[in-house]
Amino acid sequence: ENGELDRSIRLVTTAYEGTSTEQPPKNPVPRNLLDAGDYVVFCPILRCYEHNLDDSSCGMNQDYWKALKGWCNSGISVMMLEYYNVSKFEDLPLVFSERLRHDLPTYYYAGVSGLTYMHLPIVNWGMRALTQTIYARLAWNPEEDVDQIMKDYFVSRYKGFADVMEQAYGLIENAWRKCSSWRSWSQHNILQNLLAWNGERPIKPLDTEYHFSNSDDIEISGRQSIESLKRAMGIINKARSTYRKKIQKECCTKLFPSAVNPVEQQKQSTDHLEYYLNEDRRLLIYGIDTMSLMTEMTAYYNALLFGNSQKAEIAWK
Repeated sequence: ENGELDRSIRLVTTAYEGTSTEQPPKNPVPRNLLDAGDYVVFCPILRCYEHNLDDSSCGMNQDYWKALKGWCNSGISVMMLEYYNVSKFEDLPLVFSERLRHDLPTYYYAGVSGLTYMHLPIVNWGMRALTQTIYARLAWNPEEDVDQIMKDYFVSRYKGFADVMEQAYGLIENAWRKCSSWRSWSQHNILQNLLAWNGERPIKPLDTEYHFSNSDDIEISGRQSIESLKRAMGIINKARSTYRKKIQKECCTKLFPSAVNPVEQQKQSTDHLEYYLNEDRRLLIYGIDTMSLMTEMTAYYNALLFGNSQKAEIAWK
């Protein structure tokens, strides 16, 4: 008001899970707020990533979509805050190409005017580099051709291994479709149930929420995911081995100074393919270990619940 700042000051607030702010206003937004350029960030922290946010058949998403549309129709500017690497996902090797392809343009056409997400990984992106790439491109232009974005990504990143690595990414994405049902801040997901368990014989089945039909379905889903992740690992290992043999053959007559740390090693190379494959491999090892642990703990829980001591012993070991 006194002219001491050379920029306009805007207020940002959040439409957040578990509070009344999640729901859109019942009354018209005051004109002075609209004129000031204030805006709201919509935060669907417990959303399902197996389904699009506007999928009316998904019990986890339908309320979010209704609330988001209400905010967009209120007249105030809305920014969408997504959770591709939220804390419960803990830097796991998750791929969201299908959700990004559909959801980001859908948000735009619903009236959303800005995007952000939590929590952006700083280093060691691995296969999550695809999420960063699609997200950044669609943030600038929601009508970009995602098929072309992905084609360019795989060719530029993996060269002659583009096709097989695209298969590996597909397996990884499929393995983590139920990531929100396995682990989120919801009190109904598998991880939260296991964390609250005292280790004694359970008195009730694990909460299957919306996306598991029964206790057996949880185990089956987990083992299918593990199998998909291991198949992806096989593809990565084969590509890595083939590439190493090729490089060894080409470089057998060349001498390179010894690198004393990863930064120097990366600087010496003009081709980062092995670096990317190694990064993918490390992240996928972590993903396989995590899904295996959750699945075996689920199997152990179920075996104790139904009094199957032999199965419980196998799962525990």
